[in-house]
Amino acid sequence: MVQKAENERADLIQKMYLETMQAWYNLDDAYSQHQLSALALQEAEANLHDVKADYDAGLVPVSDLLEAQTLLLQAKNQLTDALIDLKIKAERYKMLTK
Repeated sequence: MVQKAENERADLIQKMYLETMQAWYNLDDAYSQHQLSALALQEAEANLHDVKADYDAGLVPVSDLLEAQTLLLQAKNQLTDALIDLKIKAERYKMLTK
């Protein structure tokens, strides 16, 4: 009976460790995704700036300008989603390591 309890305890400790490590990896991945999304946003902003200058100069059609604006909006949405995911993963990790 005592051996069974010790085995269950060891099993639970191992499961808690694995769950905490998985939460850490998820948090690390979410952080990386947030960083990539932030870079994508910067690139989309620069692209829109360039396309707008070309549009103002009459070098590109309005469709290119609209596409650049759409890409910027998508990049902002992806950054928001990445930030939400990062916050959720951080809270999960925090909860497991208290």
